[in-house]
Amino acid sequence: MSVVPANPNAPQTIAHRVLRVMLESNPRFRGWSQVVPDDSGASSFSVVSYNLLSRTLASECTKFTQNTHVPNPRHWANRSALLLRELQAMDADILCLQELDKSDHDGAFGTGLEQLGYAGAHQTRNADQEHGFGLFFKADKFTEVRSEFVPCPDKDVVRGVGCAGILTVLDVKEGMTSQRRVCVISTHIVCSRMRGFAQLAQLMALIAAAKAVMKRDMSIPLILAGDLNALSDSVLVEFLSQGSVDVSSTPADQFCRGSFGRSSSTVGENHKKRVEDFKRETWEMRGLTAPVASGFFSKAEELRLMSKTTQDLWNGCDQSYTPYQRV
Repeated sequence: MSVVPANPNAPQTIAHRVLRVMLESNPRFRGWSQVVPDDSGASSFSVVSYNLLSRTLASECTKFTQNTHVPNPRHWANRSALLLRELQAMDADILCLQELDKSDHDGAFGTGLEQLGYAGAHQTRNADQEHGFGLFFKADKFTEVRSEFVPCPDKDVVRGVGCAGILTVLDVKEGMTSQRRVCVISTHIVCSRMRGFAQLAQLMALIAAAKAVMKRDMSIPLILAGDLNALSDSVLVEFLSQGSVDVSSTPADQFCRGSFGRSSSTVGENHKKRVEDFKRETWEMRGLTAPVASGFFSKAEELRLMSKTTQDLWNGCDQSYTPYQRV
């Protein structure tokens, strides 16, 4: 899709060029490849992923949202009604929601979802946090087979993120073309450019949970939806699409950023200091002795840290995966 001025002879402004890039990078306007032939007997349903911007986060992040169009958290009553109206208009069969407060899920917003015909589960991302994510489905179209909360396997690396996502296995009810089972995962990857290992650990935990389901039935299709907090050409998305990724040349603060991100050499001194502190803290939590150095760790030291961390994360989530009990 191309974006041009109303007058085709008028010169394009910077705003037009920015808008074109934004639209052409939107998944809705990308070129998609069909990898399997059409199956006329397959079930058809829609999935929507939506970040609601929770009331608590809007209150906590006012210094980042001042002078912007982010809604006032005090206006949640009106905004929640508008969000429910928008979700009703979308009429999705499955909803993967991020930044939904527990109190709102247990209150009027959750009641509104029930009135729209949805059932499902909500989980806070950590025990001391109010916001979390939810996975909801139309009760008249699906039967819940199982639902579990996927824990992060390595609490040292994934600080402040106890739950990586919600995994739900659904049976498509008869009457929707055919009977079939589907596995859906709803997640919200931690939003921090400084915590690449934590982001990767969340994805690994979700993949391990999916593998546990696939071992029982390899024919189940898998849907992973949510807010990845990553660009389409980032290390995280490459890991999801390719199954593996070489992080030896990528600083931990660049995992979620693609080719449009700034390189480490161009960031300010304060940012460099934060990266250094993060790496030293990670070394200490892994039981290792952080080398004394000014500025960044050497490349060899970075490689050792990355290798040990990613290997431990993968072994931990692949061999000792235990889901939370559904309550």
